[in-house]
Amino acid sequence: MIFTGSIINFEDGKKEAALEVLKTCPQIEVHTFSEDGRSAVVSIETEDSKELEAITDRLKKESSIKDIAHHYMYFGEETEKLLSESAQSPELGEFFKSARTKNGKAV
Repeated sequence: MIFTGSIINFEDGKKEAALEVLKTCPQIEVHTFSEDGRSAVVSIETEDSKELEAITDRLKKESSIKDIAHHYMYFGEETEKLLSESAQSPELGEFFKSARTKNGKAV
């Protein structure tokens, strides 16, 4: 599971239309709005990163939504899954190796 906290910005005058779109996504829960009503704070719960990416891409294509920005994420078992896969996949292993290296030095 991936739990994400995000801010969704609406196009001017399109808040209600955007909320109708969000209602079609059971993975999204709206928590609050900015004072001007142009943004919403939401949480998104998905099975994996591919599902989160698909939802994000879909929302970015909506005419009532200006932008979506993910501000925090909790990956839970997704991290453990990637770490165990990296042992079996040279490609993922290289990804984690490069993520641990900065300017050619281990960090």
